[in-house]
Amino acid sequence: MYLRENADNDIVEIVVDGEIKASDYHDVAEKVLQVIEKHGRIRVLKEVRKFSGLNFDVFKEKLIFDMLKHVKDIHCVAVVSDEQWARQLTDFLAPAYPYPVRSFKLAEIEEARVWLKSIN
Repeated sequence: MYLRENADNDIVEIVVDGEIKASDYHDVAEKVLQVIEKHGRIRVLKEVRKFSGLNFDVFKEKLIFDMLKHVKDIHCVAVVSDEQWARQLTDFLAPAYPYPVRSFKLAEIEEARVWLKSIN
């Protein structure tokens, strides 16, 4: 898990490729908070290449709960993955989020970026 930041805009790209470890989650969370500080509300692109699990140390450090405090700082989210379960879960949960959420295939990553920029 790592972060691709676009210095010229408010889009944060989080890439998941394997297991999510507490140290990676912490690094990404710190960088996301810096982008929120710089831009205010952010647009998030979550690129899930491969997901092989979540290290439960993430929960011990309460990092996920700390990030939940910043839900109001998210403008919209695009989940990009060829993993069918990830897109189905995204589409199923989308109505529960207080911001627009949409799923895309990996080949549609540019379309996802355009969609994120189009949400006012």
